[in-house]
Amino acid sequence: MPYRSNEVDERNKWTTRFKYFLYFFNVVSLVLAIVVMTMAIYIRADWTIKHYIYELEAYLMWTGPYILMASCSFTIVISALGCWATVYENPFLLTAFTMATGATALIGLGGVAYSLNHGITFSDITPWLTDRFTYLVFESDTDPRSARIVRIMQEELGCCGGSGWQDYANYNMEIPYECRNPVTGNMYVYGCGIIFSDFMEPLVAWMSGIALLLIVLQIMAMVAAMILRRNFKREDKLISGHQKSATYTAVRSRNI
Repeated sequence: MPYRSNEVDERNKWTTRFKYFLYFFNVVSLVLAIVVMTMAIYIRADWTIKHYIYELEAYLMWTGPYILMASCSFTIVISALGCWATVYENPFLLTAFTMATGATALIGLGGVAYSLNHGITFSDITPWLTDRFTYLVFESDTDPRSARIVRIMQEELGCCGGSGWQDYANYNMEIPYECRNPVTGNMYVYGCGIIFSDFMEPLVAWMSGIALLLIVLQIMAMVAAMILRRNFKREDKLISGHQKSATYTAVRSRNI
């Protein structure tokens, strides 16, 4: 049995701890990636959301979820790579895992930033939606399709015009019945631009928040992987040095 010093044993303890940490990070990252991907797919595939986005031609609201889908797909594969590298204690695979995780985290961060900037209230999407809906209100007087879109969204979302009922007044148009609450008969105060942003905000915010947590875990996993890689290399050097020392001592004993 090869000689093992206290230093090697102590390093083995720390290495084992970091291995367990890395296992934990990879498993949690895998679960979070699946959750984020599921939410992104839901935003893309849900019929109600899809119907609104198609009618408004607000396809930029899907860009963030698309980026996060790609990031999560990479994360699922990389998590398996991280577990494999940890089991085999391979410094090269750990380096590859660290670099791939860093690239994936950057992609995910871009997806989070874009989603938050184009999917929640008072983000860049709100004035875009307001202008788009105001344009549809203007066209609704002559275009049956625009009139249908405006009626449906005002009735289902509980809003009026792009920025409010004033849009109809500005174009000298009659304020439609859909701009009123069917129970109280009161006029809806808010326009459909901000209301649709409110409608999308919970989904986008939860998706982005979980994705941001995933990115934090990925950064921690990168640090753990680099420390583990360093420990593996140092352990190999220490064990190799002790084996050489033991061999040298044995040879000298025979010669004596």
